Amino acid sequence: MRQNKAFYRRGMFLLTALLVLFSASSLGSPTVALAHPLGNFTINRYTRIEVGASQIYLTYVLDMAEIPTFQEMARIDLNKDGTIDDNEHSAYLPAKADELIDKLYLAINGVQIPMAVEKQTLVFPPGLAGAPTLRISLQLLGSVQQAGIQGSQDLYYLDSNYAQRIGWKEIVVRPGYGVSLLESTAPTHDKSDELRNYPRDFLSNPPTNVRRSRSLLSEAGRARKPGFSRHP
Repeated sequence: MRQNKAFYRRGMFLLTALLVLFSASSLGSPTVALAHPLGNFTINRYTRIEVGASQIYLTYVLDMAEIPTFQEMARIDLNKDGTIDDNEHSAYLPAKADELIDKLYLAINGVQIPMAVEKQTLVFPPGLAGAPTLRISLQLLGSVQQAGIQGSQDLYYLDSNYAQRIGWKEIVVRPGYGVSLLESTAPTHDKSDELRNYPRDFLSNPPTNVRRSRSLLSEAGRARKPGFSRHP
């Protein structure tokens, strides 16, 4: 897996151009149209938690716009040759996944649930003028047999990744077989299709105050079977 040879140089040119345009717009010049729906400086996060009677499926997505992606490239492109080769990809993704998971906290009745990586992907969707953005998708699996889902159970989740960065921050909680969702501070359906499609109605006021979520679960019901999305 190798990226285009002009990949790194184009990113450097884009970063310089965007900073100049951003500075100009802040001085009263006409606003520049940005490729990423939330803006070129944003770091966007998404979590979906699906709770079954014995397992928890957690989908985590990180979407970096053009400028934070360029900054992250210094960490990925270790030999600075303007490409991301297989070795660099393989070295970066597991380490980055561990870094992200370390800042996720998921607990039932105060008992933290360890999460294991089932699948991880890293892609670079094109952004403004073909410059890359960065998308990491993690599928994590945890066991709730220790905590159990009997009677009313309190589920608490906290995402501390990039807490000070602006961007879309969305959490979804869904019940699976044998579990009922009694109440929750998080919705059961997402707005962004895992950060693939940002709805225009929310661009000026994206969800930004859902770093944490608390849900009350119980043993009952025959909701949909929990699991992961088929798409990266």
